[in-house]
Amino acid sequence: MRVVVVIEDLPVLIIKDLQTIVRVEYTALCGHQPSPTEHCGRGGRTDQPVKKGDSIVSPFTCFYRRGETHHEYVRVPLADSTVVKAPPEIEKNALVLMADIFPTGGYCSSQRLSSMTQEEIAGSTVVVIGCGPVGLCALVNAEEYKPKHLFAVDSIQSRLDLAKSLGAEPLNSQTDREGLQKIIKEVTQGRRAEVVIEVVLRPWGLISNVGVHNGEMPVQTRLPQAKQHLLGFMWDKMIGLSV
Repeated sequence: MRVVVVIEDLPVLIIKDLQTIVRVEYTALCGHQPSPTEHCGRGGRTDQPVKKGDSIVSPFTCFYRRGETHHEYVRVPLADSTVVKAPPEIEKNALVLMADIFPTGGYCSSQRLSSMTQEEIAGSTVVVIGCGPVGLCALVNAEEYKPKHLFAVDSIQSRLDLAKSLGAEPLNSQTDREGLQKIIKEVTQGRRAEVVIEVVLRPWGLISNVGVHNGEMPVQTRLPQAKQHLLGFMWDKMIGLSV
């Protein structure tokens, strides 16, 4: 096995207006290379309520992983909007999740559930497909809304065990696919799930929509293309689509 690990000496970072220099304490490996918990070194004219020595979290600030955060020090541009002071009651190794992964999963589930009334949620069935790290974060957030049923679907038993410990009803898509579909139909009296959170689709996977929609259903075209998803709609067979 051959592995490349390079440690380089780089010039000292020079701070500019609207920037913050931070010393990295915890970081992570992720598709977005997040910038998690750090110590702050202030400079410039920022109005952000952080000062030198503060612990901070920098969520959702990457741009195509440019620069990444695997450095002793990182210069954060536009720090007014990309740096927040870390809550002292949360351990720093847990704050790594708040840099990217938990907001990603949490937003995924809250995006739908937050638009429902509490009465609707109390009678709803939520299915989380994919129990990797982001899927589990989506599951934890969905659990906070207290739906009637919260199912976790995956093919890896260890992930399902963890999902169960977090409050979900585990369903194995590999060993009991028919049973998976049957139980969801049973608990919903044939209506099926009100909310499905998909956190697993492989490149060139197929998303199939069989709803007949009366209103607009906008799709950001770059997103399916970026993730290499194929979209299929039943109503396209009945009503011609034009672009």
